[in-house]
Amino acid sequence: MTHAKKLLWTEKYRPQILDDLIVPERISKKLNKGVYQNFLFYGSPGSGKTSSAKILATGHPYLYINCSSETGVDTVRNKISEFCSTLSLLDGERKLKIVILDEFDGVSDQYMKALRGTIEQFHLSARFIATCNYFNKIPDNIQSRFECISFDFSDDEETEILKSYLRRIYEICKAEGMEIEKDALMELVKRKFPDLRNTINVLQGYYAEGITKITSKDVTTFHGAYKDLFDLVFNQLASPHKNYQD
Repeated sequence: MTHAKKLLWTEKYRPQILDDLIVPERISKKLNKGVYQNFLFYGSPGSGKTSSAKILATGHPYLYINCSSETGVDTVRNKISEFCSTLSLLDGERKLKIVILDEFDGVSDQYMKALRGTIEQFHLSARFIATCNYFNKIPDNIQSRFECISFDFSDDEETEILKSYLRRIYEICKAEGMEIEKDALMELVKRKFPDLRNTINVLQGYYAEGITKITSKDVTTFHGAYKDLFDLVFNQLASPHKNYQD
């Protein structure tokens, strides 16, 4: 299998600049100001939290922590503190360092307690951007150290975001040499909304199955008869033993 075929489309089509993000205007306005504060992005899966964090970190030395796998306090005491304490030079200039704490709601209580002091200790040289799905799992004394931004959409925002999702999925279909009927496009996006990542995963599942012209029937059938195949394909693609871009 070639590298291009191994590549997850969610990474291939991950937004690289702020203008590519599909988020409400209230979020875009804040992101355009840069990393002026520590941020905590929370909300539904696949709504752009991690992509936003990575784009904000562009141009800065940054450390990415997947908190679902690095949950212990040693990560804070060693890895994060060491990164923040070293001199930061990029292109000959001293730059603010960024620590991305992805899936932050999965860390231990000791991790949270240690992080409070670390954020304060390095406030002159580093900023922290955390993401989570379950805001209620984040203690108040941690929330207060971040500007907390909800990535869940209001009813008014949903209409515009839905339109943008439809455009994005249609554009991906064109780029991959696929066709999708109008009704099928609407049904696919609405079934997975607001999880754009999941929608793109399903689209790649069609492609892997050899479906290059997607109909409404395909959308209905895929979620039934093809589900096991879909899971198998993406379990293989996401295997840590495979060499693909992550």
